[in-house]
Amino acid sequence: MESPSQLNSDNKSMKNGHILQKTGICSESKININKTFIPVKMALFFWFAASFSAIAFIPVFMKHQGFTVANFAIIRTINIPLQFSGGVVSGIFADKIGKVKPIMIGYFIIYLLVTLSFPLMPRVTECGSNTMNFTCQVDDFTRFTADYSCSILNNNPQKMSCSKISLRNETFSENQRNCMHVNKVYTSEDIIIEKYMLNNNSDVCLYNLSLKINPTENLTTCGIENCDLFILSCTSKSSTNCIENKEVWILIYCIAFIVYDVTRSTLFKLFDVIVMDLTVEHDSDYGRQRVWSMIGGLSGP
Repeated sequence: MESPSQLNSDNKSMKNGHILQKTGICSESKININKTFIPVKMALFFWFAASFSAIAFIPVFMKHQGFTVANFAIIRTINIPLQFSGGVVSGIFADKIGKVKPIMIGYFIIYLLVTLSFPLMPRVTECGSNTMNFTCQVDDFTRFTADYSCSILNNNPQKMSCSKISLRNETFSENQRNCMHVNKVYTSEDIIIEKYMLNNNSDVCLYNLSLKINPTENLTTCGIENCDLFILSCTSKSSTNCIENKEVWILIYCIAFIVYDVTRSTLFKLFDVIVMDLTVEHDSDYGRQRVWSMIGGLSGP
């Protein structure tokens, strides 16, 4: 039967088997590194360095994607209670199943997928529009002209639509003042538009707009035969890199960012739980492991 002193010596020898001794500058000084915790130290350092770097760059990225400071402030305000509740729910679930690692791996996969999805999302730039008023030039009411900046259409007449019909401020009879103007929508399929440069030193171009169908019966109920009195108002999209459903994408960004922030903050807590469990299991010092996460957090931008 082995004595207690022999058992203690055996435990020390097993424990020392996981210790790597290195000699420093002075031959008498030695640094003891527990080889079992080398992966833990590396995981803590790189995870905290990467996650804290992402915290610094995410607001810049959201600003580049078209978010305002007010939008980002609202998201952060909603995010605070969800971070707290996410940690509580994860702790309860980990206590039920008795394991933390599967939950941490699941959170890390979600975090990685959300982070990779951010660059694939479009910018939330709202589509602006320019209004162009064309005046009628031919008595058959099919040709209209206007002088505007050459950059309005950007050689993309498919983004033009015309709908509003109005009359110039002229003297009309009583019947003409009370008549109805029919605002039929003319899409890019109904119109032909041509652009001509007026002067090489200016940015003004002449736009000729032709309707493919005779719109006389669709313009007005008045018996106006003078084409010069009619004005056709058209709109064109001013941005090519824009999205129609801006509000939907803002909501998608909000959900993605909340999921990102909740998983990130929960992973911090789960890392602490796992490191604490390992230090108790291997009779090590928790502070010596936790300091690597602090070094990682300070190494970022």
